[in-house]
Amino acid sequence: MIVHLRVFSYLQEHLPPPSNARGEVEFELPDQASLKDLFIALGFERRLGTRIFDTEVGHTFQVLVNQMAVNDYAHPLANGDEIVFFPPMAGG
Repeated sequence: MIVHLRVFSYLQEHLPPPSNARGEVEFELPDQASLKDLFIALGFERRLGTRIFDTEVGHTFQVLVNQMAVNDYAHPLANGDEIVFFPPMAGG
């Protein structure tokens, strides 16, 4: 299956080619892949140097799948899904 991924901020540096300047890339995953499978395929845990799977998604990223917030790594993905990752926000 093919999903459309968009990321913001420093996460753009961790996208595989051929991502564009807006932090977008079409990504191929096996059928019945989950959000966790996408994170693994992207290598975010290794690339970011953090153990992202030790907590819920929302503790590390804000994730939207087809414009709906998702906080479960087991969330199933489907062909054509639009997925957006926002890094954690800091400040106050």
